[in-house]
Amino acid sequence: LEQDLVRAADAPRRFRFRHPIVRRAVYELAGPGWTLAAHGRAAAALEARGAAPATFAHHVEHSAQVGDEAAITVLTRAGEEVAPRAPSSAARWFGAALRLIPERSDNVQRRLGLLAQRAAALGSAGDVEDNRDTLRAFLRLSPRDASPLRVKAAVLAAMLDELLGRNDEARKLLLDELAAVPDQDSPESAELKRVLAFTYFLD
Repeated sequence: LEQDLVRAADAPRRFRFRHPIVRRAVYELAGPGWTLAAHGRAAAALEARGAAPATFAHHVEHSAQVGDEAAITVLTRAGEEVAPRAPSSAARWFGAALRLIPERSDNVQRRLGLLAQRAAALGSAGDVEDNRDTLRAFLRLSPRDASPLRVKAAVLAAMLDELLGRNDEARKLLLDELAAVPDQDSPESAELKRVLAFTYFLD
């Protein structure tokens, strides 16, 4: 306060940095161990005051450890809370929650659910590259059962490959998915063939 680095805010016992550059300098000069703990304290304080998950998700992202169920819940709720108005932030929170879930067989469905939510948020945000990578991650993790959800993910991933000029990758993906469909006359097979045919349009 004496050096005018921070100033009293409107509320009692609240302070703010004089300028965002000062705040950034202090943050970057603080040690990584201290900042990790500080994010944890900030998250706990905001949660204790009844703040919405999106308000302190940033602090949770920077302080939580793998397997922290409370943190996974906060980040997932934050993503769901902001998805309609800030899909890029939602995708970030879903991605952070995914990183905290241990990669075990009993967590496959949870991870698939978050991958689907992240892909939807990235689609709304118009992030083609990350959306494509997320859908590919979903396909690697999900069982090859030709379910409608898997087929939809494969179709979207192939269409994004097309947008990115990766025709060969799109075709390979669709052909691999088609080979796993037991009934080649099913609606799922027809959808994959429709998108596969479209990849040859420019040829």
